[in-house]
Amino acid sequence: MAIRAGLFALFSIPFWIIGLGMAYAGLSVLFGKVRLVIGDRNFRIDWDMLGIKRHVQGKTQDLRQIELKSSYEVNNQPVMELRINQGIYTHKFGSGLSRPEKEWLLQEINSFLDTWRSRH
Repeated sequence: MAIRAGLFALFSIPFWIIGLGMAYAGLSVLFGKVRLVIGDRNFRIDWDMLGIKRHVQGKTQDLRQIELKSSYEVNNQPVMELRINQGIYTHKFGSGLSRPEKEWLLQEINSFLDTWRSRH
């Protein structure tokens, strides 16, 4: 009996991980905040979800372009997010924004980066 319980627990671990990931994704859309600051030399991205904070910083020259990509699907509809590429790293944000907001932000950031590159 104990062996069956142990096997069931091991079998259920992937489902718990997926469930927690889905809960995190849902909560981050509802309660998450992202702040992106791109300066002349450095950039910084801050994520905050219910007091859990994370940040990334780096050199502006390492930023490539920003893209709009599908992150997952809900009811067979893709949920799009913004991805900014920094060398080999990709930073994701904006999945809770409307499609027009994402497209506007995509255009604004790429325009800023193009202007920045032309000056440097």
